[in-house]
Amino acid sequence: MGMAKSSSAGRLCKIVFFCFAALLAIILATALSWTLLRDAKLSPEFPEFLVDLVAVSPCPLTAASSSEYLTATWDLTLVAINPNRKLEL
Repeated sequence: MGMAKSSSAGRLCKIVFFCFAALLAIILATALSWTLLRDAKLSPEFPEFLVDLVAVSPCPLTAASSSEYLTATWDLTLVAINPNRKLEL
């Protein structure tokens, strides 16, 4: 009778150990995959903004001007470059 109990206890111990080892292997594989994919695919880069053209119309600098402020017309062209293929700007 004592042998049957120790045999089933040993079998249960082996099953628990196998389940624990399998779970640990799955967790490690998931962590490794996440680390590799995060760096390659999932880490978005910031878009790049460049000033392409700036033009300012002449400012009236006459003494007869009734305004206390200088006025001008600004023409500004910005270029946005998105290095991310799957994320849109």
